[in-house]
Formats: sequence, structure tokens, C-alpha cells
Amino acid sequence: MLRPMAVYERLARQPASGGWWIGLRRPLFVTLLLGGCLSLVVSGRLTARVIAGGAVAWSFIPLFEVASFGAVRRFANIGVPFSRDVDLFFAGHGPWSVSLIAVAAVASFIPIQAATWTASTPGLITLAAMAAAIAIWSGYIDFCFYRVVLGKTGTRAVRALLLQRAIAWTLAVVYFLGNAAWPLVADRLGL
Repeated sequence: MLRPMAVYERLARQPASGGWWIGLRRPLFVTLLLGGCLSLVVSGRLTARVIAGGAVAWSFIPLFEVASFGAVRRFANIGVPFSRDVDLFFAGHGPWSVSLIAVAAVASFIPIQAATWTASTPGLITLAAMAAAIAIWSGYIDFCFYRVVLGKTGTRAVRALLLQRAIAWTLAVVYFLGNAAWPLVADRLGL
């Protein structure tokens, strides 16, 4: 997370090993991390039932990341297996993972009444600033990935980064809002 260019240079030199399943390793970790953090937030502890349910419910995030990465990567690294590139791409998920763990840890220790602070203006501004800092940090790591692992020039790496983020985040927002809006639509239609 602190020296992504050097780390990706070292990882890119290593021979590709493992089968197609190697590309599932880190996306599955992210999925289980989402389920674990959800369990901590909603119940204050880790329970298998809530972790599994949360992992399934939020699995669209890593799925959309893999799909958007596949769309951006389709013309690069022809000789390298897609699964290896997915694994290395998800290796840069550190800033988001650390922030999720931090939020889940804090949320599991504070009373629910104190959590209403986040709905206040200072709370929202703080959360927005944290999310922006994490997005920038994560963006730099992904930029290093595109430069080193996929061998893109600086401009093409920025383009790939922005395209991947635009696809993934748009899909996630549409999916999330679609699920949230369906009960309202069904109610209006009398279903």
C-alpha cells in the first residue's frame, strides 16, 4: 500500500503460477471481508450466518470490479492469464480493506445512539473526506498496477483507471439503487 510501484514490479516478474482459481483468491477475500465487516456493524460481533449473508448480499462489488477490470484489460497482457492479473489487481485493495475494517471496528464498539453523529453535517463531511482520501490512495495503487503489470503509458494508465472505476462504480450504484427503489416501485404499482 505504501510502495505500490516497487511491489508491482516485483510481483510482475514472478512467474504466473496456479490455475484459473488463483484469480478467485483475492476477490473471495474481499467478499468475505465485506460480510465480516457487515457482521461487526450490525451485531457487534462476527457470526457465520451474518458473515455469509453479508458476503452474498455484497458480492456484487467484487463481481463488478472483476467485470470492469476485464473490460479494461481485454487488450493487454495477452500472454498472461486473466486470473493472474485479477489476483494482482485485487492485491491493491488495501486502502478500502483497511478503511472497512476501521469503520466496522468503530461501529462495533459505539452505542447506536452515538452513531447518529455520522448523519450530522460534520459527520458526513468527515466521512466524505475520508472516502475521497481512500479513493485517491486506491487510485494511485491502481495506476501503478496499470503502469507496471499491464505496461501502459502514464496517460493510458490514467484512462484505464478512470474507465474501470466508471464502469464498476456505475454498475454498483445502478444495482444498489435498483434494489433500494424496487420496494417503492412495487408499492406504487400495488404489488
